[in-house]
Amino acid sequence: MLKKQTKTKEMKIKNIKKLIFLCALGNAYILPQANAQESSAELDTISVEGYREVSRTDNEVTGLGKVVKSSQSLRKEMVNNIRDLTRYDPGISVVEQGRGASSGYSIRGVDKNRVGLLVDGIPQIQSYVLQGKRNGSGAINEIEYENLSSIEISKGASSSEYGSGALGGAVGFRTKEVSDVLDPNSNWNITNKTAYISKNKQLSNSTAIAGRYKGFEALFQFTQRKGHETSAHEAIEKDASYEIGKLSAFADTYDLRRGKAPNEKNSSFFILKDECPTLDLSCAKPKAAITNLPYLKNASLKEDMTPEELEQLKKMQPVTEKFNAKNYTGALRALPDPMKYESKSWFGRIGKQIDEHHYIGALVEDTVQTYDIRDMTERAYFGLDELDKFKFSKGIYRGQDLAQGLFITDNFTNKLQIGLNWSRTLFIDEKHKKNRYGLIYKYDAKSSESPIDSISLRYDNQSINIENTYLALNCAKYPNVDKNCRPSADKPNSYSHTLTNNYKEKHNLINLSAEKEIVKNDFTHTFKGSIGYDRFTSELTRTNFVTSYASSEYKVLSGNGFASNPYIYEMTTALEQTDYCNTTLSSHLDCVPRVIKGSNLFGALQYNLAYTDRVKLGLGLRYDRHIFKTEDRWTGSGKYSNLSYNFGLVVKPINHLSLAYRFSTGYRVPSFRELFGYRVPGFKKGVNDEDHYVTDVKPERALNSEYAVNVMGNFGNIEASYFKNTYKDMIAFTYDAEGTRRGFRNAQNVTLEGFNVVGKIFWDGVLPILPEGLYSTIGYNRIKLVDNKVKTGFARVESYLLDSIQPSRLVLGLGYDDPYEKWGVNLMATFSKPKNVDELKGSVHLAGSGNSYDVQSTKTRTNGWKTFDMTAYFKPYKYITLRAGVYNIFNYKYVTWESLRQTAMGAINRNEDNGVYTKFAAPGRNFALTLELKY
Repeated sequence: MLKKQTKTKEMKIKNIKKLIFLCALGNAYILPQANAQESSAELDTISVEGYREVSRTDNEVTGLGKVVKSSQSLRKEMVNNIRDLTRYDPGISVVEQGRGASSGYSIRGVDKNRVGLLVDGIPQIQSYVLQGKRNGSGAINEIEYENLSSIEISKGASSSEYGSGALGGAVGFRTKEVSDVLDPNSNWNITNKTAYISKNKQLSNSTAIAGRYKGFEALFQFTQRKGHETSAHEAIEKDASYEIGKLSAFADTYDLRRGKAPNEKNSSFFILKDECPTLDLSCAKPKAAITNLPYLKNASLKEDMTPEELEQLKKMQPVTEKFNAKNYTGALRALPDPMKYESKSWFGRIGKQIDEHHYIGALVEDTVQTYDIRDMTERAYFGLDELDKFKFSKGIYRGQDLAQGLFITDNFTNKLQIGLNWSRTLFIDEKHKKNRYGLIYKYDAKSSESPIDSISLRYDNQSINIENTYLALNCAKYPNVDKNCRPSADKPNSYSHTLTNNYKEKHNLINLSAEKEIVKNDFTHTFKGSIGYDRFTSELTRTNFVTSYASSEYKVLSGNGFASNPYIYEMTTALEQTDYCNTTLSSHLDCVPRVIKGSNLFGALQYNLAYTDRVKLGLGLRYDRHIFKTEDRWTGSGKYSNLSYNFGLVVKPINHLSLAYRFSTGYRVPSFRELFGYRVPGFKKGVNDEDHYVTDVKPERALNSEYAVNVMGNFGNIEASYFKNTYKDMIAFTYDAEGTRRGFRNAQNVTLEGFNVVGKIFWDGVLPILPEGLYSTIGYNRIKLVDNKVKTGFARVESYLLDSIQPSRLVLGLGYDDPYEKWGVNLMATFSKPKNVDELKGSVHLAGSGNSYDVQSTKTRTNGWKTFDMTAYFKPYKYITLRAGVYNIFNYKYVTWESLRQTAMGAINRNEDNGVYTKFAAPGRNFALTLELKY
């Protein structure tokens, strides 16, 4: 347990650099100051409210590669979202989805579906990326952190603990129990937490009520969040400005070519019959033409022009507009896309303690999260480089709306027309919905003589749905933006295109676990076992795949275009729609539901042996049997059996030193997306069956070895470890030996190694004159490539790109906690190395020619950066806590690799790598405030 702090002394920070230097070198002073009689301390053991304890060694005796967080530490670190969770944990990073959400974590060089995510042992939704330009969401469901009691992050292969997907590691979340909210001596409590975060203008509130009466207990909690996109550094918005040239319309009244008479009119006059039934010549008007006409660029214009002609010439010039960084639309946008975010989560537990041995309970959760984004890289205007797109425009318009007569025409049908007068807008909306309910039975023997100490039987039903809607609109008058506008017959040349991808995963899981501890003499034997069965379904449906457009037809009734004999047009506009789900599309685009069903039968056993506090031995085994079924003959199916194991050994030769070794394995069965496979554009079932490749792969596998030295005592401890991770049979996109059948195959082998340091020092244990409550923390992680190979036998295969590796990072902390928990303050300093450019390089191997060529995942890399954060809390009363944080105190400008990685080849919704990286910049100085109340 962490050492109890009992003294009070206020510390004033006078020099940040000296404090960080003191923190980094503190270990040099530890051993001389240590007392040989001091008891050992265990790193990162956390006491949780309700007398629950979360430890790094809960699941594995060495605790190597483990990071644990309780609800207390989540509050203290002011964790509000997935990015806050690992802010100060080097070696763990968030994979940005590119549209506000996330696609999981990156650990030990792998990411997304290669890092397991489980809540109460239930797998969360996979990152499912669609084929093609509009590749759907690719996001995971973000966990509501107010519903959690603890989190364990396991770095390195962990399938004996977490099952499939724990290749590079896993993140295990545990939801709250009633005891996490209810004080031990209270029959009821109400808690309320209100927080504001300036970097994304997020306001959140969470209220929970818990009670216990005559063996009954209940917990109900509601959490709501509203916010926006994470802002870039404020200097970017101040510094960036734009001047653009855009196409516009003018009335083509006069012929300005050399040799023409003054005010000679063009032969482009017309009358719309329905606008002027009398066909009076006073109704005649010139056709609209587009600015920046080619003949403006040569010397064929008149030298002497009348005032009227000069006025027209002025209107024929390219239009220039100026924008600030916030309002600019286009590929060179310097700021992130605007987003509205909202989350609502209901969470509840009820239970009954039947007697001292038996307990039954139930759980329910309903969480909905929405991410509504406008893609501002889509130009709202038509640029000068798009002039040729309008060459088939008719120039005919109603009223005086000149731009209505200018439009882009679809080259294939010659009907779909998109008008110059409408703003081009692109919206991408996401809705994540999670529903879960569960039942639980617990047995507690309350006696060491019982053959089993405890039993837990759980049933959980979970459904997670991610809905992604793509909405392109050209129906609001430029420069206006209206997300609710739609094409209609009274809006000639208006247009919309929509596509909704709905991905859902369901799990029905039953799990029986038991535990027994036997203490005999100096030996402690601990047995943990579990067996479970999970029935699951993966389903992707494509709906609302519709293009709508108001297409106009023009019929010439008479006239030659001169002002004295204008064209007489009959113009009709009709709204037309194409529902692609009702057409015959190739397999990668069609709207046929993509359904895969299956099951996972598993059993696990963990045995731990402890001899006094000198030796600890652990062995874990887990067997999994996966079955995948589908009615689609183009989708992969099969049965997969996997045995995972871990071995751990801790030896403590002297009181203040322990040596540890951990070996573990991991595996991953193919994801639902990989089983669906690659569909060659244009291929159709029943026509191209022989040429289609059905996914047929082995599970990916991982080996993890770690060695550690831990110096410990009443002063805290420092742990340094070396790890080596080997990944085999990694699934990648390939061409077969003949180069004809494309798809996912086992193709890559990668080996990485690294070094990790983690520690916490209580300075009163180093120098007794220092106050108890003063502490330092350190975290460091470095990973490098050892080997990267591809298998032979493929016409084309790409080596594994290592853009998922986080650059080396050092995190130092210096803090003080009042022993009576009245107040505390903590300073964190983070230093990151530049991204290693060699990790961005790969090669494509071509078997036919025996050659290969180099590729690079992105054009740029991040520089080294540093930032300093400070958090503090104050408890004026037992049940009131005020927390505050200031981040990036010195307002540094920097870009993290996790953010810039959105430009890399493997990014899910890849941002164009056009040399503009300011939109990925970290926020400038920002703050967070939290008020916690308990009644």
